[in-house]
Amino acid sequence: MLKRAGLARDVEQVNIDDVAGLLEDGMTGCRVDLDGGFEAFREACDLVIAVRMPEQARYAPVALAVPGNTRAAGGVFFCVLFDGIPLVYRDHPPGEQYFDFDAFPLDTVARGRLPGDRFHPLGAPGGKKLKGYLIDRKLSRWYRDSLPLLASGGDIIWVVGQTIADGVKITKKTRRVLKIAYSAGEDGK
Repeated sequence: MLKRAGLARDVEQVNIDDVAGLLEDGMTGCRVDLDGGFEAFREACDLVIAVRMPEQARYAPVALAVPGNTRAAGGVFFCVLFDGIPLVYRDHPPGEQYFDFDAFPLDTVARGRLPGDRFHPLGAPGGKKLKGYLIDRKLSRWYRDSLPLLASGGDIIWVVGQTIADGVKITKKTRRVLKIAYSAGEDGK
């Protein structure tokens, strides 16, 4: 399993023993650092072996170019502005979202998750801490820490691949729509 995860060198017995310890008595959140920039950790009933992410913010904030393209948060954000509401705005892939442009904060940045982030998900009765929202969605810690976000201050506008904030949704009063598509990878592919 360690070799299939991509460890670049031969696996040593100490690595095998550490991972076996996670299987025997590891609880959710327990983790072991492995050589080659990898880590193993428990997430509920799963054992995950992945590239180790730094403890600080995963992605530094980068101002979003609206309209335009922004290379940030492990990929590229493509922003296009429309007059009127496109007919397809409700039917889109997870890496694409539509926003009421006049409600969209102009100081929005692409970044990673930070302590204290707040989120008012689309259709929810109120806001909550982003961490709680992501845990409620049963997303692994590794996945939560690697998620790209759009944010204005400590308020989350879009959790990429999940949902948008209720305050930027398209309504009957919407006149201009901002479409944002995110593509992972440096070249946006």
